[in-house]
Amino acid sequence: FVREAARLYPERIAVGIDLTAFIPTLRKTFISPTSETRTLYITNVLRHILMLFALQAYNVATMLHSIVMITTNTIMSFIISRNIRPKKG
Repeated sequence: FVREAARLYPERIAVGIDLTAFIPTLRKTFISPTSETRTLYITNVLRHILMLFALQAYNVATMLHSIVMITTNTIMSFIISRNIRPKKG
């Protein structure tokens, strides 16, 4: 068990770095949703979903990054979409 946990440290560090780098983009897009294109983030979601289907071995080390990227890109797509809908009134 300890060896398995130790093997995940590099993956956790890489995912943590990606998430940290994503924070300024999330903040900027939350303030100005039109500054980013929704197509880019939807395409990234699809890319990571396809990558999950292409994996030969399913375990935390191989799936963690894609699952986190699917989540963050989906959140980003919703943030961008909130300003695209036509306003009533």
